[in-house]
Amino acid sequence: MKWLAMLILGATIAAPVMAQEEILTRAFVVKFKKVDEVASVVNGLLGEKGAVTLQPGLRTIIVQDTEKSLRQIEMVIAAFDTPPPSVEITVKLVRATKNSTEPGVSEEIRNMARLGEVLRFNQYTLMDGGVIETQEGQNSVLLLAKDYQLRFFPDVIQEGNGIIRLKDLELRKRIQGKKKDLFTTLISVTVNLRNSETLVLGASRFEDSDQALLVILLGKIKEYQVSKIKNQISNKHKK
Repeated sequence: MKWLAMLILGATIAAPVMAQEEILTRAFVVKFKKVDEVASVVNGLLGEKGAVTLQPGLRTIIVQDTEKSLRQIEMVIAAFDTPPPSVEITVKLVRATKNSTEPGVSEEIRNMARLGEVLRFNQYTLMDGGVIETQEGQNSVLLLAKDYQLRFFPDVIQEGNGIIRLKDLELRKRIQGKKKDLFTTLISVTVNLRNSETLVLGASRFEDSDQALLVILLGKIKEYQVSKIKNQISNKHKK
């Protein structure tokens, strides 16, 4: 019986033990979002033995977990840690009059808006133009025709819906003062642009004025290719 018991005991000791997955450590640098926001997302993806450590000063989070979990976390961070939505705004500053007997539109603005069909003026002259690239939540200023200043705050940029909201848009004109220059506001409004569509804003001294100042806006949302980043990461792991 003792001999039999020893055989059984020996069989028990010799039984294979399931190997545990190795715990690895990875550092992720946070480029755009807040470090604690990224860490909050990562916490929901950790395995039983996973852990995350924050290094706010270095904008880095240290993650300890299995290789499989770390791959998933890398993909999620790449999709989450993206720059704010950005937009390209093309601006034309136009002087409109109805003094001319022959209608005319300068070639530079002909393709941006059919002004003569919607406004009472019949002569349009391009004063200046420019393009400004900006991001959601970033104050933007564009100088035009030396004495004019266009300011706005893009507080909403929705790529899916094609909406660009420019809050507190102002067209201001410089007036020379004795001690310093001053600005008078000609247009003050909050507008919603549709992606790749033109919007015309006008300012005139009186409703029946023979001339007016027009601002033509064309907004284009710049796409951020998250799917491309994911594919790059996926292909990296396959190598």
